[in-house]
Amino acid sequence: MSRQEKEGQSFMNFYDKKVRRIISIIIMVVIVAMIATMVIPYLM
Repeated sequence: MSRQEKEGQSFMNFYDKKVRRIISIIIMVVIVAMIATMVIPYLM
């Protein structure tokens, strides 16, 4: 197995559906947390 194939395999893993879903969930949580920290003080 060549070095390029190895790198390609590990890089392809990043575009796996499960991995992309986990990353998108993390991003959504971060965005919701940012909005919450902006909105909650006004509600108090």
